[in-house]
Amino acid sequence: MGNMSKNVNTECESSKLNGDFMEPEMKTSKIVEDFEIQNGDLTTEIKETLKKKNFLLIFLYSVDLLFCFLISGPCVVAFWRLVWNFHDLFLDGPVFDRDNLTFSNLWAIFVGLGGTFLIDIFHHNFATFLQKPFQLSMVSKTYSVLWGFLDVTYWKGVWDGINLWFGTEIQVPSLTLVIGMISLIVLRSVKTGICAPVGISIDDPRNTFHCGTYLESSPESSFRRKLVDGILSRFVKLNAILFWHGIWNLSSILTEEYWGLSTVQSAWFSLGSGFGAALSLFICQYGLLRLEKGLVFNLLFIGFNIIGVFATVSSFRGVWYLLDIYFLPDDNTFPTPSSIVIAGVIGTLLLLLLGCGSSLRAPIVRDIPTQGVLIH
Repeated sequence: MGNMSKNVNTECESSKLNGDFMEPEMKTSKIVEDFEIQNGDLTTEIKETLKKKNFLLIFLYSVDLLFCFLISGPCVVAFWRLVWNFHDLFLDGPVFDRDNLTFSNLWAIFVGLGGTFLIDIFHHNFATFLQKPFQLSMVSKTYSVLWGFLDVTYWKGVWDGINLWFGTEIQVPSLTLVIGMISLIVLRSVKTGICAPVGISIDDPRNTFHCGTYLESSPESSFRRKLVDGILSRFVKLNAILFWHGIWNLSSILTEEYWGLSTVQSAWFSLGSGFGAALSLFICQYGLLRLEKGLVFNLLFIGFNIIGVFATVSSFRGVWYLLDIYFLPDDNTFPTPSSIVIAGVIGTLLLLLLGCGSSLRAPIVRDIPTQGVLIH
């Protein structure tokens, strides 16, 4: 009995010891699996290296988070800021009546919605006309910029249209927030609202003209399915706009009207709260990844994605206003045309040179764990 007890104790200690070593490896394995789901397969050599060096992948994700907030994120915001103000600089006044911007907003909705809808349907066909790598590279970059321009134009038309037609009182953004958030939860597409500087997209040469849509239609799908996919995708994006509109405008009302903060203080508050929320998500996501799939996981996953949207909008708002305030300021004009144009051009070129042009695209992302959990 003594020898048996000794053997059992030895086996338990050995099992516990192995479990301590296996747990980090299992965690790394889950992170690698999630990474491959969202970004493509890694080589066996790279996966073995990551398993042996447990904290290497987490370190790389940490660097990625800082890169998003310090470089790629502000570049994306600068691009959006340029396109958003394009109407104000070149169309409102010369083309549209500044005293009645209804036609300006309707035009933006028509161009943005129509253009992105066509991309949803026909993006499968683009690569078939191009064979040379250089052609693919140049056209794919142009494709990213064009898609970004059309998408932001759609956002501006809806956003400014809401402000013009329904007002800016607190009830309006409260309603858009609730409608947008509930609709995205029901459609399982809350992650559609998460983008830079919380996340980033890297150009993928294997899938140059990828366009994430609600039904993920393929080149082999029927035209009817592609058409329905395009309609559903634009509806999802409309609710993402409503969700963003609610968060952004409520942030302005609460910080500036209720709390009495200045525009500068409000901008820094948004940036700080956005980064804090993103950092919290960054830490919590590894625990979420290890949970068993079920009701608890699904509820936590929804909450995780909702906080991700809040972090994205807060960070985006902070960077946008800080660019207005600190980049080429002018006491007479706020923001200045030179600030808008120069920052937008520099930001766009940097994204293209860094291989992050895909961050200008705005795909539909489903809240399906099998399609990935981690924010990237």
